[in-house]
Amino acid sequence: AGLLIWALVAHRRRSAAATDWRGRVIDAYAKGSALHDAMATAETPGALSGPDAGYRWSDLQRRADDYSQLLYALQQQAPGEIERIQVADVIASLQAARSAMDAERSTGAYDSALAGIARDRIAFFASAVNSLREPNVRPA
Repeated sequence: AGLLIWALVAHRRRSAAATDWRGRVIDAYAKGSALHDAMATAETPGALSGPDAGYRWSDLQRRADDYSQLLYALQQQAPGEIERIQVADVIASLQAARSAMDAERSTGAYDSALAGIARDRIAFFASAVNSLREPNVRPA
């Protein structure tokens, strides 16, 4: 009877942990999607030279920093290696997108090559974020 009770309690704990993990992943997906939308909007023509470009850039950087912290915490709490790698992919794609956007912004003028790279990396970030929503689908 004791073994049966122990097995039942252990199963409930695993189920609760899995449900809690899934809730955190869904939250990360929602925040990542919102960040992606903001990044894509920042890549529209003329966004770098608009009157409120500095404010929007600062807000975007703050949101990306907050999201990075969320992802690092999520990675540490991952229940397994596959989940840890999945979150690491999102972290890497976010860093790549931020780097490309920083490079584009540092020129001060529109450069179609840098803009294309930034858009590609933002698209890859969106793909990695979407993998959080659909954990069995890996980005290409």
